[in-house]
Amino acid sequence: MHPASDPRVSPARTALPLLLAPLLAMALLLAPSSAQAKANDDYSLSFEVTLSPDDTYAMKMVLQDRAKDQPRITKETCTVEKLFQSSAQPPKDAKASFTEEGGTRTCTITGSEDISLTNGLITHEEDEYVVKTEGLTGDSAVKMSLSVTFPGAVTQADGGTVEGSTVTLESVDDHVLRGKDSAGPSWPLVAVGVLAGLTALGALAALVVVLLRRKRAQQP
Repeated sequence: MHPASDPRVSPARTALPLLLAPLLAMALLLAPSSAQAKANDDYSLSFEVTLSPDDTYAMKMVLQDRAKDQPRITKETCTVEKLFQSSAQPPKDAKASFTEEGGTRTCTITGSEDISLTNGLITHEEDEYVVKTEGLTGDSAVKMSLSVTFPGAVTQADGGTVEGSTVTLESVDDHVLRGKDSAGPSWPLVAVGVLAGLTALGALAALVVVLLRRKRAQQP
């Protein structure tokens, strides 16, 4: 794994969307120097992606560094400038924050952009949003997870855990997730609507019966 400053890394990160550029930067930043290193509890990286019906998405990325020796996340490295130094221009609202508590250093990146800027990572197909993570390959030494919240019901979870309209994956590579682009009417509202309709029909039927009886009574 080449260090983040290695020029050979730059072409792979050119014009990447918000979701990809920090991931590669973080993986490069956190990856232990040993190529044989395995995933451990020292480093973790989680993504929370929330899709909106207006074809935009918001992303929250939380990286935690619990290493006792040679910490790789510091206040100096947890900046938008550092993460996007070799990639495309970050969104105007991208922000980074750093906290340290109990030996754990946490770097949080937030931002949002149009799904058209994700290079096909997120697409809108008919009445569903589709999230494909083939390009989100990280580093084996960093534990990664991804959660995606759709505007409506989840229709394909691809092995993830579903809670409401959110899918949570314990890995970020080679998944396809699908969900409705709107919440749609809830069942209680549908039931109330049906009941109201039946009530109106019943009242109309009763009125027709009364009118027919009056008409018959008036006939000689």
